[in-house]
Amino acid sequence: MSEDKLHQSCFVWWNNFIRPEYGGVMWHTPNEGIRNVVEQGRQNGMGFIAGIPDLCLCFKQKAYFFELKTHKGKLSSAQKEVRSELIKNGFDFYEIRDLENFKKIIHEILVS
Repeated sequence: MSEDKLHQSCFVWWNNFIRPEYGGVMWHTPNEGIRNVVEQGRQNGMGFIAGIPDLCLCFKQKAYFFELKTHKGKLSSAQKEVRSELIKNGFDFYEIRDLENFKKIIHEILVS
């Protein structure tokens, strides 16, 4: 499964089956793709940070961060830096490689 398909599967499952019953807010901050110099400068001025996780979930006064990767995918150095900062500041960071693992983690969050 591609990273995009995994991303869509995780979000659609959350949005259709979990959010309606439990609430919370999950979103994706678009930070992938190639930009021209002008657009990159504009994005940087607005707070663009390389390595931001694919999904963020805010639930019961906590924030959870999810980086989605294929089974062969690896975190970039920027993603590793952001992961370290998030964990150092007390946030939960998850590297997700399949929908079943994502579902398991979400269920653990719901009962915590």
